[in-house]
Parts: sequence; C-alpha cells; structure tokens
Amino acid sequence: MSTPIKRLLSGSAVYGLGSVLVQLVTIILMPLLTAHLAPREYGAIALLNFTSLFLIAIFSLGLSTSIGLCYFDQKEEEWRSGVVFSAFVMLLFSGAALLACGYLTLDLWTEYLLTSREFGSAALYMLAAAALSMITFPFDTKLRLDERP
Repeated sequence: MSTPIKRLLSGSAVYGLGSVLVQLVTIILMPLLTAHLAPREYGAIALLNFTSLFLIAIFSLGLSTSIGLCYFDQKEEEWRSGVVFSAFVMLLFSGAALLACGYLTLDLWTEYLLTSREFGSAALYMLAAAALSMITFPFDTKLRLDERP
C-alpha cells in the first residue's frame, strides 16, 4: 500500500475513532438523561447545544479552517507556531466577546429561545463551554496538521 493511503487510513482511524467514542457516550447517556429530565428540560439542553454550535460557527471567525492555509506557507517552526499563536489570541478575544455579548443579553435570548429565564445558569455554562471550545481550535488543528494523533 502506498504511503499517502496509509496516512489517510491511519488519520481516519484515529480521528474517526474519537468521533465514534463521543457519539457512543451520547447514546449511552441518553436513557439516563431522558429518565431524569422532563421533556422541557431535555429540549432546553438540545436548544442550548444547537445554539452553541451556531455561536461557535459565528465567533470562531473561520479560523479553524484558515489556519491550515497559512500554516504551510513556510516550513519554519517559528512561522507555524506564530500562526497557531495568532489564531489563539484572536479566538481568545472572540471568545471574550461571545461571553460578554451572551451575558449582557442573557435574559433576552433565554426568554426568546427557551421561553423561560430559569435556564439562565445552564445558558451561561453553555457560553463558557463554547468559548473554551473555540480557543482550543488552533492547538487541535496544529496537532492534526503535524499528524500527531
């Protein structure tokens, strides 16, 4: 088998396995969640998850994809580290903006989206998790580009 195909299969196995494990945990937790949560609460969690994905798509500024474009412009490790660090700093500010905007409008959008302000603390946790998730993108991308599982 040629080397590119081996690399493709190896990368697919490593990252595919990670995706499968995440989905498996979700499936395992579903009976637990549905047994202990009211349908309204389970729906709120689903809406917060969707909102998180939507906000990450907006506030990540497309950097998770564009890092790869700049990363291979030069071969020097200093350049590549600079690309990753620059993306990290930009996402740090973007994550702070996400938290600030979300916090300042929390009552408004929880009332509109979740039809109740009782899920405000869950919404704040979602915002924090989304911001933390975003700032890890550059480091995750670096590992993938350097082919480090």
